[in-house]
Amino acid sequence: MTKKLLKTMSLVMAIVMVTLLLASCSLFQVNQERYRAETAFEVGNVKVTVGDFVDFYSNTMKQYLDSGYDVQTVWDSLGDQLLLNFVILNEIRSYANPIGVPQDPYGEFAQQYENAQYLTNANDMELILKNVRVSLYQSLDNLVESELANTYTFEEATEEEDRPLNVLEPDVDFIIGPGALAAADFEDNEEELDEYLAKFGDCDLTSFDAIVNSYVLDADSASVKEILADLNKRVKQDEGVEEGDEDYKVISAEEYVNAQQSSLNSMVRVVKETYNGWTMEQFLNSQVESSVLSRIAQEYAEQSYVNIENEILARLKDKLNALVADKVEYYTLYPNAFAEDITALEDSSFVTYVPEKYKNQYAYVKNMLVQFSDEQKLELQQYERYGKTSKEYLDARNNIALQLAATDYLADKVDGEYVKVENIFTMREGNVVLADTVLKSSLESMATSADMKQRNKDFDAIIDRYNEDPGMQGTSYDYVLKVEAPDVEDTADAWVEEFSIAGRKAIAKGLGSYEIAVTDYGVHIVYFSGYVQADEFDFDNREELYTPGTATYRFFKSYYDAVKEDLYNKAFEELLEQYKENNIEMNDKVIKKLLKEYGFEINWGEEDHDHDHDHDEHEGHNH
Repeated sequence: MTKKLLKTMSLVMAIVMVTLLLASCSLFQVNQERYRAETAFEVGNVKVTVGDFVDFYSNTMKQYLDSGYDVQTVWDSLGDQLLLNFVILNEIRSYANPIGVPQDPYGEFAQQYENAQYLTNANDMELILKNVRVSLYQSLDNLVESELANTYTFEEATEEEDRPLNVLEPDVDFIIGPGALAAADFEDNEEELDEYLAKFGDCDLTSFDAIVNSYVLDADSASVKEILADLNKRVKQDEGVEEGDEDYKVISAEEYVNAQQSSLNSMVRVVKETYNGWTMEQFLNSQVESSVLSRIAQEYAEQSYVNIENEILARLKDKLNALVADKVEYYTLYPNAFAEDITALEDSSFVTYVPEKYKNQYAYVKNMLVQFSDEQKLELQQYERYGKTSKEYLDARNNIALQLAATDYLADKVDGEYVKVENIFTMREGNVVLADTVLKSSLESMATSADMKQRNKDFDAIIDRYNEDPGMQGTSYDYVLKVEAPDVEDTADAWVEEFSIAGRKAIAKGLGSYEIAVTDYGVHIVYFSGYVQADEFDFDNREELYTPGTATYRFFKSYYDAVKEDLYNKAFEELLEQYKENNIEMNDKVIKKLLKEYGFEINWGEEDHDHDHDHDEHEGHNH
C-alpha cells in the first residue's frame, strides 16, 4: 500500500524540514553566537534559547510574513507549535530515563546533540541526516532551475500519473498488535529519500562538508544525463523549431553542473549574510539540532496516538451507526430515493442501508473493456449509413472487434511500449467470443464462484492488467445495473443496450458469471460481482482497515483524520494550558529584546510581554 506521510495538525508540529532562507535582513547583528545561546524562557526543565526562537521564526513563520500576513496573526496561529516541542521534550525528560544514543551507524555522531539521547528508533539519526541532505539538495535544485531560467524558458513540470489499481494489498506490518494504526500513520518514507539521493551517490552523512560538496555532480555522470533528459523535455522551443534544427535549445551537461556550482555558491553567501558569518556546516548543524527535537515530538505524538487508538475506533463506529440510522429514517420518509442514490454512487459514497423492497433488485457489474482505436471508430462510421441496427453495421463492428489486441499494462515494456496480446476474440455462431489466449486462460483460472471474495479479486486483477475503461480503474464501486429491465415507457438504462443485455445475462447465470458485449466503444467482458447490499465495515480487522478499496478503509480515511485531530488537539491543548499556567518561566530581559525586534506579543508565561514600541511604527518595518 502507499506509505502514509505524517500530517501536521493545528497544534502538533511533526517535523520542521530545512528550507532555503532568503531573508532580506538580519534581525540580530551584535554578538550573534553569544546572543543565540541566551535563554529566552524555560519550559519545565528545558531551556529555550534565543537561537531556538530565531530559527522558528526563520523556518516556520517567515514564509507567511513574506506572503503578507501580520506578524501577530502568524505568531498567534503558530506560536504554540514552538512551545509544544519543548513541552514534549520536558514531558519525555520527566518520565523517561535517557536511552542513550541509539546504536546505529550514526550513534557516535549523535552524541554531540544533547536531545539525541531521547530518540527511540535505531535509525533515527540516519533518517534525520538523510532528511537534512534531501532538503538542502531540493532547495539547491530550485536555485539551479532559477539560474537556468535566465537562459531558457521552461514548461511546468508534470509527473506521469500512476494507473490506479483495484487490487491493493495491505502492509502486514500494519495489521498486527496494539499500536499498529500508529505505526501505519507515522510510517517514514525512507525509500523516497533514498531514491532521490541515489543520483548523488553515498557520502559521509556525519560530515557536513561532505554533504555540501556531494551536491555538484560530474558532468559525465549518468545522473546528469538522466536529469537533463527530463529537464530538456521542458525547455520551450521557438515556434517552428524542431529537434535537429540549428536553433533547437538543449541544456548541456557543463551548463547544468555550472548552474549547480553557482547555486551552491549563492546559498553559501546567503547563509553567511543571513546568519552573520555562519558557514554551511554551522547552518546544517542547526538544522540537525532542530530536526532531532522535531523527531522526538513526532515519536511522542506516535505514542500518544497509541493511547487514543481505541477511542478513535469507537468514535468511527459511533459515526457509522449514526449514518445508518439517518439512512433508515431518510428512506422511510422517501422510499424512492434509494433508487436514485444507488445509481449515482461515487468514490465518496457509502451504502449504509438497503431497504427490504430493494434487496436483489440492483446488481454490481464489473467491466473489462478492450476499446476500438480512433482509426477503427472512423472505419465503423462508414457503415452508419445503413443504420446502427442493420446487419451491415453489426457485422462490420464484429469484424473490427476481431482485430482488437489487449494492452498488458502490468508486463515490462518493450522499447518503451506496452506489450500487446493479439487475436483475443473470435467468432462462434455469429457471436464474438474469447479466443484461446492468455486472457481466456486468466478468466478460466479464477477462483470458484463459491469463493466470491477471491473470485471478484481475481477479476479485478484481470481488469488491472488489460482494462481500458477508466471508470473501472481504482474505483470504489462497480457499475450498478437494475436486475429487471426497465418496463416504463420512455425509461432507459443508464448504459448502452448491448452492455445492459450482457450484464443481465451474467446476472441470470449467477454470481461470478460473465458475458461478452460488443458496443460502439469496443468489446466488454461484463462480470456479475454481487447484488447491491449494505457495505461491510469491520474496524477491528486490521487487514480491512488498511487495504485500499475496502469500504472499511474508505470510511476510515474519510472520517479518521477529523476524529484523530479532535482527540489530539484536546489532549495537547490541555497539556499546553497546564504549562502556560504553571510551568513556563520567562527571561524578561531577553524576551523584551526579542519582542522589540519582532514586533509581537506573547500571551503565555508568568505575564503578558508586550513589545516596547508603537504598533503603527512597526507596521512599516519590512523584515
